[in-house]
Amino acid sequence: MRMRSIVSAAVVSAAMLGAPSAARADWLLTPFVGTTFSGSATNEHLTYGGSLGFMGAGIVGFEVDFGYTPEFFQGDDEDFDLISDSNVTTLMANVIVGAPIGGDEGSVRPYFSGGAGLLRSSVADADEFFDVSNNFDIDFGSFDFWRATGGVTFRF
Repeated sequence: MRMRSIVSAAVVSAAMLGAPSAARADWLLTPFVGTTFSGSATNEHLTYGGSLGFMGAGIVGFEVDFGYTPEFFQGDDEDFDLISDSNVTTLMANVIVGAPIGGDEGSVRPYFSGGAGLLRSSVADADEFFDVSNNFDIDFGSFDFWRATGGVTFRF
């Protein structure tokens, strides 16, 4: 009798977990890799990171985005390189706006994301005499660059 109760409970639990829900909230994990260019980025540099987002049943969600770009301030000239180590790190909080194609059951959801965040740079020279780490103030004209990335989103 006890074994029958355990099997029945397992079958009911599996059926409840496998049943579709009317409205679905999704967590989204997107690792990405890409390049920086333009503005203060004198050369293109590898950038990578990831974002964690949440989309409810509506069209608005939120996202936290972390990006890291090593060797951001280093040039292509290996013979005359005064900088031994540099990087730029970004941490953003974004609002996501996206509508599924085909209604709530659509498997494709184009979206736009935008927000504000923190940018930290670090530069050290070859002799480690000059070492600067800086969090940028709210001064939109002093430092800028673009980042183009691609990634795969995992929904859970």
